[in-house]
Amino acid sequence: MGNIIQAQKGESFFDPACGSGEFISEIIKNQVAISGSEYDVDRLKISKMKMLVNDLSPSNISPSYFTEGHNLKKNFDIILSNPPFS
Repeated sequence: MGNIIQAQKGESFFDPACGSGEFISEIIKNQVAISGSEYDVDRLKISKMKMLVNDLSPSNISPSYFTEGHNLKKNFDIILSNPPFS
């Protein structure tokens, strides 16, 4: 899936159900600004570890906004997820 995403350097990407960071691992190669959220705490930790392994700050990977009733206050160039696997 990461191969079909036409993200350009400098664009922003958000995965609202990032799981263990599979899309994030692929999209990192395009040098885009990564953000993600995940409901499952263990998967959230794995996703953050993948960010660290790629020398990126995991600060943009957060607990799921959608289960808390929060609205995103940021715009993204690309929003993509892989439910129910994420």
